[in-house]
Amino acid sequence: MQLSPRQKKWLKILLIIVLIRIVTGGVLYYLVEYKVVNIVQYFVSKESGGTYKFDAKDIDFSLWKKSIVMRGVKLAGKDTLHTSTHYDVSIPRVYLSIQSWRQLILHKKLLVDSLSVISPALLVHDHTARSRRQEGFQLTSIVEHLKQTLQYVNARVVRLQDGSLVYSNAHSAAPLRIDHFNFSILNFSKVTNADNHILGSDDVDFSFDNQHWILPDGRNTISFKRLHFSGKQQLFELDSCLITSAATENKGAMSLQADKFYFNARHLPAIYMRQQLLIDTLVCIRPVLQLPGRKISTKGKKIILDSIPNTMFKRMNFKYIAVKDGELLLKG
Repeated sequence: MQLSPRQKKWLKILLIIVLIRIVTGGVLYYLVEYKVVNIVQYFVSKESGGTYKFDAKDIDFSLWKKSIVMRGVKLAGKDTLHTSTHYDVSIPRVYLSIQSWRQLILHKKLLVDSLSVISPALLVHDHTARSRRQEGFQLTSIVEHLKQTLQYVNARVVRLQDGSLVYSNAHSAAPLRIDHFNFSILNFSKVTNADNHILGSDDVDFSFDNQHWILPDGRNTISFKRLHFSGKQQLFELDSCLITSAATENKGAMSLQADKFYFNARHLPAIYMRQQLLIDTLVCIRPVLQLPGRKISTKGKKIILDSIPNTMFKRMNFKYIAVKDGELLLKG
């Protein structure tokens, strides 16, 4: 079929347009992939003083949706010997919804509207020796790292799904392992003491499912089916919980199990800023508390049974406690 001059002209224009789109798409793909990795690598190196490196196996993006997907993300320490604590992070998928391609390509600024992190695995290696008073679960330290991370990300919405954490200390009996946790935070700004601005945000929601925690002292354990916290309701719920403290030479064993605990706190920021648990109302559904008597040591001295909560909080205070269908068992 012979094309007329007019048809040939339009065919050339069409081919040029297609070629421009292909070239433009290729250039933008290269720029976005290079810029994102380059910006994050520069940021990680700068903020860590060159002690950490970032890498991602693959990056996809959508120009129209303003979204970026990173796969095989890794954050690892370069020097694990000459530092008190180092971290290793592995994330199969990260979804980012960004505010502007222009800011990313021209000004090297990654402005994130929402961030979703899928199945992250965080390993925390603590090389410092801790006193018995310090061997507890350092919630304030975790919140401080979370605060720094959220300030750096500067996203309106952050979601974390099916995460895991392993915390190990060279001087602890066993690592603390946490998995199957979910976390979301809305409009993070700055961590303060404000009761209506939990973790410096408009709303926080997190949950842990099917947990068995061996605390760093190696003697105390906590198991439960589900723990959920709602920032809007300012309510903690703990289902099918079992807390145990193993016997030692001088201290007897104890356990506490319950179908359900739920409580609200009169000053929630005290939990993560000062490790103080100040409870307004604690409700225990069908708890069973098993206690030994006082146990006599080899030197004939009486030892008062220590408290599992002391490994997590410096101070605890309960304004009102309600127990429904409870049992108390004394052994020995």
